[in-house]
Amino acid sequence: MMNTTLNIQTGTKLEVLRETTRDWNSANHTYVLKNDRLVAYVKHGTNEVIMLNPLNFSKKFRTFINVKGDELADIVFSLTG
Repeated sequence: MMNTTLNIQTGTKLEVLRETTRDWNSANHTYVLKNDRLVAYVKHGTNEVIMLNPLNFSKKFRTFINVKGDELADIVFSLTG
């Protein structure tokens, strides 16, 4: 069974990125990266945070913006319980 919270330790690089890629045949989700590995995402059009076992993640040929403010706080709170 997968953890429902994310352990964030000192020195952990955590990024929350919203995809902005155009000309893409897929929905642009919001991704949570821990030390450059995908650990969760928020489905486009929802507030549902889906936890994953760490996966490789490529930013190649894609564009993103950093999530900030209240949205960032909500996502991190969801991950850390």
